[in-house]
Amino acid sequence: MNTRDTIVTAAVAVVLGLAQVAFGPLYTLFAGVLGPIWVMLLLGFYYLPGILIPLIVRKPGAAFIGSVAAALVQIILGSPFGILALFAGATQGAGAEIVFALFRYRRWRFPVLALAAIGSGLAALVYEYFILAYGSLAWWIPLAYLGVRVPSSVLLAAALGLWLYKGLVMSGAVTAREGDDS
Repeated sequence: MNTRDTIVTAAVAVVLGLAQVAFGPLYTLFAGVLGPIWVMLLLGFYYLPGILIPLIVRKPGAAFIGSVAAALVQIILGSPFGILALFAGATQGAGAEIVFALFRYRRWRFPVLALAAIGSGLAALVYEYFILAYGSLAWWIPLAYLGVRVPSSVLLAAALGLWLYKGLVMSGAVTAREGDDS
């Protein structure tokens, strides 16, 4: 990434990290209302940096770096998850990065964004399986976590990321690029 891409990645990561910190109490509130499985409908919002930032920058590593940077913002602002937020951000970014790499960083339409968001959620689930001991739960609970996480990833990371990107293009803050969804 060049200097401009690094600055854009950092700026967007800071904004998304701030948004995620503000989203935290809402997530906690809904966790008490919805329970441990259904609250995962909100997790896709945490995968957003790994979708929106590479959609803007379009460079290898943008999903990973953007997700880690957003997690660092959360930690600096006092995330209750502490250093685990950084590991989660790295895992989520890596999951999206793998999908973008499979498409050689050339496909930016919604189906690829959705697959990247699902990749982010799946990578996070694998990480959580070990760090949160999901293996000690009934066999169907991690499967339910996956089943709820997929639509959340598609809606709150891929669809929201594409919508935000289009808004940035319409505002003139970002220039549209070849291969964009229209």
